[in-house]
Amino acid sequence: MKRNKQVNAILYAIEEYPGIGRTKLMKFVFFVDLIIFNRRGETLLEDEYIRMPFGPVPPVAYALTSCSNEYVQVTRRYPSPRVVQYRFKPLQHADRGLFTGEEKGIFREVLEVLRKNSATAVSALSHRYRLWREVGTGHPIPLDLFQLCEDDLEGTESGPFMADEEASDMAMECGIQEPGLQNRSDILLMSEASLAKDWLRHEEDEAWADL
Repeated sequence: MKRNKQVNAILYAIEEYPGIGRTKLMKFVFFVDLIIFNRRGETLLEDEYIRMPFGPVPPVAYALTSCSNEYVQVTRRYPSPRVVQYRFKPLQHADRGLFTGEEKGIFREVLEVLRKNSATAVSALSHRYRLWREVGTGHPIPLDLFQLCEDDLEGTESGPFMADEEASDMAMECGIQEPGLQNRSDILLMSEASLAKDWLRHEEDEAWADL
């Protein structure tokens, strides 16, 4: 059931944000589960995440977006020898009936943050959390670390920082920094305060109840 929900959540994200790249798609899955876990004490889309150099990676979503399959057509573009850009076309409609109004509201809010920020800025936010800082590269992240503490929320009142949107969303995996970031020690994400605090409240967002 969890794999089915993750597949349909990814289809939902691609339908709502057709230009979404692979890194942002991975972050979509991660932030949805982070928010759900802090509301309910369990994840919605994936039980295990792997700590990688540029953030937590959900294995099912990573495999699903690697190449074309029955759910998604995957197209790769190579603007340079070390950079890969991914684009996705859904081959099935997302089964939105699998998700509650609250869950679909979270999807919409996460996608709105992803649209407003570069892949590098979004990735940098996940590096603030102890679930990434306290686990070695290549190791599964214990689920209890998804429970955010006060230390995870420090600095979330900062203003927006917009990185170069023309840079590849896969540049991070290739070890390439986006232009203008080489000398910046901290990368700030628009709507961090909303993501880290407001979204973790348990109340259901009734605005999405009829969707």
